[in-house]
Amino acid sequence: MTMSRIELKFKISHKQAENLTLLVKSMLQTDSYCIEGTPYEVTSLYYDSSNFDMARQSIEGQEQKQKLRIRYYNDDSNKCFAEVKKKNGLKSEKSRVPILKDFKTLFQNNDLPNLESDFNYYYHLYSANPSAIVRYSRMAYNCPYNSQVRLTFDRNIRGRLVNSSSRKSISEEIKLRPLSMYERSILLEIKIGRNIPNWIAHIINQLNSYKVTFSKYSLSLQSLHPHMTA
Repeated sequence: MTMSRIELKFKISHKQAENLTLLVKSMLQTDSYCIEGTPYEVTSLYYDSSNFDMARQSIEGQEQKQKLRIRYYNDDSNKCFAEVKKKNGLKSEKSRVPILKDFKTLFQNNDLPNLESDFNYYYHLYSANPSAIVRYSRMAYNCPYNSQVRLTFDRNIRGRLVNSSSRKSISEEIKLRPLSMYERSILLEIKIGRNIPNWIAHIINQLNSYKVTFSKYSLSLQSLHPHMTA
């Protein structure tokens, strides 16, 4: 599955998120992972080269970027997805395929199947290995009449580095550190296609001063890795 959209990110306060949620609830539907209208947990295991080349693409502000990750939702670690996210400016494209292995096996053994997908191509291109785990709570809303419109509110973003020794025990995966710059804030992501509803355009205009360039993966590495700078 491949989805291409424009992606905008904003660092907002909890009060702004509360007010915006009241506004969008009447026009959008909660994501299927938001069981009974509650946030869900997203866990991503990122892969990178030994020099963290993909993280540096974001840190250095390059126009074209790629990210490789294994992702699962809530506590369903037996159902994982291999994802490639590619960005060119504001345009974002994500492709993913399901993996018929549980997260514990992938985490401990780096035991990836041979995937017929973009993931396999970039995995070998970068000689990639697990580099970081990032987890956060997400409240997501989709537009019932425009599949390209999606709003997500991410909070409690935390992460940790991954190396060969830390993969020995799955319990290590739980020891995540908060991303300090977002402990008191929420990351709002607005994803849109070519046809932007007027009310979405109004929200974007209102929040323009809060727009940020943000990669959870690269900022987690910068927060946790003392030598990871632009």
